[in-house]
Amino acid sequence: MSNFFDSEIVQREMKDIHELQTIVYNASHDYASLNREDKIEHIENLTELLDMQRVMYTRLSLSDDPNAKKMKAELEKSVILYVSETIPKADLTIKAIGNQWYWSYEYPDYGDIVFDANMLNDDELSDPKLRLLETDTQIVVPVNKVVKLQITSNDVLHAWTIPAFGVKMDAVPGKLNETWFKANQEGLFYGQCSELCGPKHAFMPINVKVVSEKEFEDWIGFAKEEYASSNIDLYNNTFEIAQK
Repeated sequence: MSNFFDSEIVQREMKDIHELQTIVYNASHDYASLNREDKIEHIENLTELLDMQRVMYTRLSLSDDPNAKKMKAELEKSVILYVSETIPKADLTIKAIGNQWYWSYEYPDYGDIVFDANMLNDDELSDPKLRLLETDTQIVVPVNKVVKLQITSNDVLHAWTIPAFGVKMDAVPGKLNETWFKANQEGLFYGQCSELCGPKHAFMPINVKVVSEKEFEDWIGFAKEEYASSNIDLYNNTFEIAQK
């Protein structure tokens, strides 16, 4: 099949795909403000983009040309990037703020829920294997819900990262970045700051607890009262689902 592969032609077509993808990506972010005609055009562009990607992926998959394999990998990455950067309608918004050297979190959908998450010392760990990973408070989110994450920083560059969710986004002072995730199973998930941010860079872990919708509603009720204080301990006996 490699005899039928023309690298120059495919590169031009790949460029067309990238240009259309940029148009679709920009319109997706402003979709709510589009008028009726622009929304129709956006849907038509999205349909055309999906068709072009499908046809191109098939062509590249059928060729054993080394350039085809590279282009196929490039196409796959661009699709993944588009999906990850296109935020669906969110069920919940959380704001994460990087500080030297801890994270602060806000739940703007639920009023004044604001708290810090600091790394636990070695003598406070529930398990020695969780050294540099456990925090004194946790983000709590409901399972199977779209969580929009807004990320910024109060000082230097940080990066909010949870490998299990496929999420890594820079926290930049003066800029609000956005990403999203949807956890499909309950449990406790760990991450760390992934941008060198000073001598205590390794001491900025991230904990996300995924619970049932009922447990999340109970936690929100708890958090609205308890997070009026700056000294919150979700591991004590005042609230069962926040325990290990």
